[in-house]
Parts: sequence; C-alpha cells; structure tokens
Amino acid sequence: MFLMPIAARTQGYSGADLLQLCKTAAQNAIEASTASGALHHISTEDLEQALAEVRPSTRPWFDNARNYAMFANEGGVYDDLVAYMRANKLL
Repeated sequence: MFLMPIAARTQGYSGADLLQLCKTAAQNAIEASTASGALHHISTEDLEQALAEVRPSTRPWFDNARNYAMFANEGGVYDDLVAYMRANKLL
C-alpha cells in the first residue's frame, strides 16, 4: 500500500489537517496537469510535497489543554485527557 508511509507521517494531524493535505496534493496534481497539458493523477510525490507544506495543528491545542488537564482537573474531569497525553508523550 503506497499510502502507509504517508499515513505513518501524519501523527498529530487533525481531520481538518488531513483534508488540507489531500487538497494540497490535488492542487499539486492540477498544476502538473496544467503545466504538461496531460492528465496527472495524484501521486505519492504530490502527497510528499503536500506533507512538506501542511503542518499538523493539534500541538498548540494540546499545549493549551495540558494546562487545563494538569491544573483544573477537579474531580478527575480531565483524567482521560491526561491518560491520553501521557500515553502519547504529550505531557
């Protein structure tokens, strides 16, 4: 499966980030089609280029959530979030 190496590199990408990644790869293919005058299907190279351009957006959210999880966890409200963040080395 040619997508497995790409998927393995999208840790920390949100659903919206993945959508933007696909849109960017599609735009790359459209530009290649326009430049060559021939149909260019979305390729691994298009996805690789998109990965270089589209960055994951979840890290800032987790940085902010860490404060809530660590300092406002009254009654264990954020225990699941703390467990997830510890398991994924975000704490």
